[in-house]
Amino acid sequence: MPILSKPARRPRHRRRWLIAAIAVLVLLVAAVFGAAWFFSSVLITPDHKVRYPDTVVSASKDTVTLTRTDATDEPGIYGLYWQPGDQHAIVGEISSQTDKQVTRKLSKPSGALAPGEKVFVGSNVYQGNPRETLGIAYDPVSVRTQLGPAPAWFIPGRSRTWVIFVHGINANRQAGLRLMPALRRLGMPVLDITYRNDVGAPRSPDGKFHLGATEWNDLDAAVAYALTHGARRVVPIGMSMGGAIVAQFMRRSSRAAKVPRLVFDAPALDWTPILDLAASERGIPTALVEPMEWITERRIGVSFSELDDIKAASEFTLPMLMFHGGDDNVIPLSVSKRFAAARPGLARLHVFPEAGHVKSWNVNHVAYDRYLARFLRPVAK
Repeated sequence: MPILSKPARRPRHRRRWLIAAIAVLVLLVAAVFGAAWFFSSVLITPDHKVRYPDTVVSASKDTVTLTRTDATDEPGIYGLYWQPGDQHAIVGEISSQTDKQVTRKLSKPSGALAPGEKVFVGSNVYQGNPRETLGIAYDPVSVRTQLGPAPAWFIPGRSRTWVIFVHGINANRQAGLRLMPALRRLGMPVLDITYRNDVGAPRSPDGKFHLGATEWNDLDAAVAYALTHGARRVVPIGMSMGGAIVAQFMRRSSRAAKVPRLVFDAPALDWTPILDLAASERGIPTALVEPMEWITERRIGVSFSELDDIKAASEFTLPMLMFHGGDDNVIPLSVSKRFAAARPGLARLHVFPEAGHVKSWNVNHVAYDRYLARFLRPVAK
């Protein structure tokens, strides 16, 4: 009877190599998942904390010299914010600059600026409510949303067509203040709203942004408020993610029939190129973008394809005015260009070459206000 030989044992070094390879693979997957989860959280987690990245070099009664950064050397007019007490001033055109410093005109400071003060330069030129900042009478009102009351500012006007202003992600109602003088000259009432996860507004059930997919319900509630308080028609103005909210409202709400025209400013109408740009700007490997999208979709229960308003451009059948900065490093100019190209004759796009994200008004407010007034005048009756 033949003797069966024992099977040869696999060399130990091969088993060790296999275990090591599996461990490396597990660690790699965990690292990719962890990084994608982190950047997903940056996108969908509300963050209203103000950061002060720039520094005052010197200041006088009517000028301020700042360290030169991408934010401090942009042309135009901006808000300057610093602590303590959330101090504020307006900075205007650049009077001089060097490789390291930039000097700008300074007006209406609420307090003293000292060398070394940490500051923030932002697109919100004005701070406070319409009366405090612009001398425009307003009423603080409350819009009843699905999640509870959301505060809003109402500026009366003679027109029966109201403007409803919708700000962007992690922003606030003060973003709409710069447009109010032009809208007031047209006689159009303005409802400057908050929505879920804003400061003072209801929290969403999961505490996350849904990139317009649920926030449009709060705009719908604001439209309902307008229609029950004297408006016959409404014109939404959406900035940044506010543009996504407006677009989702137009695609989903029965009240969209009350909208004769739309205004978009750097709108988030397709999130995939926005995430691609964010990854590029932050040095994030492009390989993380797809996992981040996949994780985000499952965390908020929304498909990115459902939020692609460019793909759904045929659903937009009314005149639209669009603004976008040529130097926008948050939402690519290509997003607005693609949407405008998909609706020729309906979407009119104005590009402000030197403007950053939602800063077209800041760079040239005279031209911006003129385009806005020309577009809205036919319905401002």
